[in-house]
Amino acid sequence: MNSTYGQHGEGIKAFELMKELGGAMDPDKATFSANLTACTHAGLVDGHRIFSLMVVEYCVQPGIEQYSCIIDVFGRAGN
Repeated sequence: MNSTYGQHGEGIKAFELMKELGGAMDPDKATFSANLTACTHAGLVDGHRIFSLMVVEYCVQPGIEQYSCIIDVFGRAGN
């Protein structure tokens, strides 16, 4: 579902879904990639907060896919 939200520019819904599932399912790299992609397509610069959550709160080490997404988020914002 996160990927679908991401493809349709619904970044906030994707993030809310991840938070809603909370303890029921720990997010992995693919979940974070989907959320970061959703931010990119929705024009949300707050993708860096999701990136920080991934590392600090969920202890998921970012890979090339996540770094690529965050670079895309900043690039589309002109940063």
